[in-house]
Order: sequence, then C-alpha cells, then structure tokens
Amino acid sequence: LPALAEAGYRVIINNRPDGEALDQPSSAEFAAAAEAAGLEYHYYPLN
Repeated sequence: LPALAEAGYRVIINNRPDGEALDQPSSAEFAAAAEAAGLEYHYYPLN
C-alpha cells in the first residue's frame, strides 16, 4: 500500500468479504496497513 500512496492514491475501498479465501488478509489487517500508509480505508463487502 505504500506504493499506492506514493503514486497519489488517497482512498482504498475493499469490497471483498472477510473469509472469502483462506489466504487473504482480513479487513482489519487491510485497515491497519492502509492507516500505516496514510490512506483512507473503507470496507463495503459484497457477496
């Protein structure tokens, strides 16, 4: 995510539901990474 912030992106919108795949990070992990990179984060899971 730091590379996205450096490229000028400001917001991450995550539409992937938690638990969709066993090897995917959780929305909480994405939120923490986005915050650490200085990005705004929104979680709107779609099924």
